[in-house]
Amino acid sequence: MAVARTHVEAKDRIVFAHAIQGMLGRLPPALLHGPLREDLRAAGLDLDKPFLPGYPFPTFVAAVRLTAQAAFPELPREQALYQLGRRLVDGYWETLVGKALLAVLKLIGPRRALLRTEKNFRSANNYTECRFKELGPSEFEMWLNEANGEPSYTAGIVSGGLEAAGARDAQVSVLAKQDDGTLFHVKWG
Repeated sequence: MAVARTHVEAKDRIVFAHAIQGMLGRLPPALLHGPLREDLRAAGLDLDKPFLPGYPFPTFVAAVRLTAQAAFPELPREQALYQLGRRLVDGYWETLVGKALLAVLKLIGPRRALLRTEKNFRSANNYTECRFKELGPSEFEMWLNEANGEPSYTAGIVSGGLEAAGARDAQVSVLAKQDDGTLFHVKWG
């Protein structure tokens, strides 16, 4: 039985705390006690208080941008965002939800893991919608309605998730930013 998708308006989009904890969890502690801490507070994420259950999408996007810049100041913006996405995957596996998801991904392998992208992202937010076009056994076009505000960050997440599921040399790139979402090219060896 197919589950009906629920479209979530931009103003109602929420990112759950464990996604943010995963993103920040693999950063050097000194980085979280420097200027980034104040920048995150100004953006609506106060690390001196317990995490809220979820955060508004704009707060999350600001946190992603600020964290990428602080964590990878030597890299161009898009590469920094990609690397932060990869690092999020590593940190996410340390959360309770992430540990359960990792076990499933390892069991089902990269193809089925990719085809569950919407469900996987929905474990971290309330808005992701996704469609696929299969180009070959390990090559797809993937459309996401919202690439976490930063498509390069999302590409890093998908690449890291595929490799956690057993893919070799996962490559995820942005093909086109569209009015209703982002189109990615996904391939692995």
